Amino acid sequence: MLLVQEEEKLVEAVVAIKYFPLLLTLIFSSVSLFGQEQKVDAKFLYNYYEQDGNNSPVTGGIGTEELSFHGPSIVVNVALDSVSTFHFDGGVDVYSSASTDNIDFNVSSASAKDARTHVRIGMSHFNEKKEQTITYNGSFSIESDYTSFGLGASYAKGFYNYNTVLSIVAQVYLDDCRWGRLSAGEELRLIYPQELRGFDWEDKYLRQTYSLSVSVAQLVSKRMNISVFGNPTLQNGLLATTFHRIYFSDAANHVVERLPYNRIKLPIGLRANYFAGDKFIFRGFYRFYADNWNITAHSFELEVPYKITPFFSLYPFYRYHIQSATSYFNPYGEHLSSQDYYTSDYDLSEFTSHKYGMGVNFYPVNGIWINKKRGGLLSMELRGGVFNRSNGLIVCFDADSSCQANYLVEIEKHFELVDIKKLAEGLVQLRYKVK
Repeated sequence: MLLVQEEEKLVEAVVAIKYFPLLLTLIFSSVSLFGQEQKVDAKFLYNYYEQDGNNSPVTGGIGTEELSFHGPSIVVNVALDSVSTFHFDGGVDVYSSASTDNIDFNVSSASAKDARTHVRIGMSHFNEKKEQTITYNGSFSIESDYTSFGLGASYAKGFYNYNTVLSIVAQVYLDDCRWGRLSAGEELRLIYPQELRGFDWEDKYLRQTYSLSVSVAQLVSKRMNISVFGNPTLQNGLLATTFHRIYFSDAANHVVERLPYNRIKLPIGLRANYFAGDKFIFRGFYRFYADNWNITAHSFELEVPYKITPFFSLYPFYRYHIQSATSYFNPYGEHLSSQDYYTSDYDLSEFTSHKYGMGVNFYPVNGIWINKKRGGLLSMELRGGVFNRSNGLIVCFDADSSCQANYLVEIEKHFELVDIKKLAEGLVQLRYKVK
């Protein structure tokens, strides 16, 4: 069984990786339009995680939350001239979930397997005399039951030789939450659990998101800088997830999740960086969040990069989050049928969470590998961690981890049993299988 599971994970990884050539073709085709002399800065990223828990909203707040995720992506910046820069980032997210439960008559977000493709293109212009940068961007995302179009613009203004920087970012997202757009002859409609089809539970299927972010960064001293920010967000339209089931305490029937058609979010926060000599940097973060669904939250984060050599550094990090529940949340079977709104999604419940891990940076002066004609690999970064929250969800970044409730013991075992030779042999075998 374990061998089958590992083979499935490998297949998912290969499916995700195969999109890289397409992304590369799009990138360098775009770059060629501007000529051959431009400076190109490219980053290749790969994100993997798996999670488990016992509060799936798909089945009304009970059942497995097992999921694995592979997300290759590429970020490219092309300096067209001294003032203009072209930006591109895109990727493909491939994920599988055990929370299907007869939903995927057409592949959906809750299906056994699905993929999302996302692209963002932008252009920025820098004015040295005015100490300002203006950026425009557009984005597109699609999966089998969901599409999203985005438009945005940002303005950054420096004062006193950039000792103070004001930044304003505006973003609009227009989402379509129906399936069928990729299947000829299929009616565009929302996805419902199999036993609840045939009813129009929702009369809306579009969602609009309007976001405004304002921040001020200040250089306090040679060693310290701080920034404050606010990010008010307004959402309208379908904010519920129609394949999430709801079970009542006073009725035998069940329905789909229902939430208000508008939501106002207001996060405000503070960032601070302190350079404690040549070896240490302290990066602190605090955010307060509130919305009109009666959720309030506090988030604290600390990251401490430590430079072991001029070219190699480690940075442990920790994040703590605590939030209250929305007034529309109840666990499985505790809602009343007379309520106007209801959800059993534990993302909207009361909980505390912890995230901690370690990152590694390697960035030699002359790069890791350089080819004068073809470019090269300038730096490498590896980051991993563990996330758990009080209502049972566990997310881990180790393909061999079972994500069980005793995950701390499992992690300790992984550290105790690590064998460098075996690890190297495993990497060689993986490379061979992928090819």
